Amino acid sequence: LERVFEKEDFNIAQILGQFNLGFIVTRVRDDLFIMDQHACDEIYRFETLHRTTKIHEQKLIRPLPIDLSASEVQVVMDNMDVFEKNGFRFQVNENTDETNTLKLSLVAIPHSFKVEFGADDVRELASILRDNPAVAQVKSKTCLRNPKQYFMPLLPKTRAMFASRACRGAIMIGTALEYRTMVKEIRNLATIDRPWNCPHGRPTMRHLLDLEHFYKKRNLDSSYFKFS
Repeated sequence: LERVFEKEDFNIAQILGQFNLGFIVTRVRDDLFIMDQHACDEIYRFETLHRTTKIHEQKLIRPLPIDLSASEVQVVMDNMDVFEKNGFRFQVNENTDETNTLKLSLVAIPHSFKVEFGADDVRELASILRDNPAVAQVKSKTCLRNPKQYFMPLLPKTRAMFASRACRGAIMIGTALEYRTMVKEIRNLATIDRPWNCPHGRPTMRHLLDLEHFYKKRNLDSSYFKFS
């Protein structure tokens, strides 16, 4: 049995109530769904952080030369916006050696009180961009017109920081919710890019029941089971 649930369906989902202080029961047309209140709020907070957070930079006392391959240097040069938005800034040495390769030095790195960043992270981000060239289209017209449709590639360290912050701030299991809070939480999911799982992989929703099948199987008149 398959169900097609579009993001726009979060805007029409009827909120039936809260179950076990951890889940929101909703109805979309003739189907019932159960939403994980923590996972739903967590992914909304995560994508908001991803989209709006400016990563702080720490300027270095002097440029730090980094040993990159020619292909890695090319990836950095082609995607300088991505590296700068991740908190890295470079000094480009126009002098070339016998390999005719540009030399780069770090002049600023991302700053966090709990996580250290360095040259290895430049290589890791270059690898992410090289292996997934489609995600690096920062300057595409689509992204400029619709920034919510584009997510800047992040280092795993940075993604983990955002996920941890979103998790700590999200509505917890065991919290009683008012009706308006449940409505807001479900409607929020229609505004983000990937509402189907929290940053740690937990599904935000599950299908509970096909009401039409339920009524037919029991020879019931569905008109007696309208939700107000």
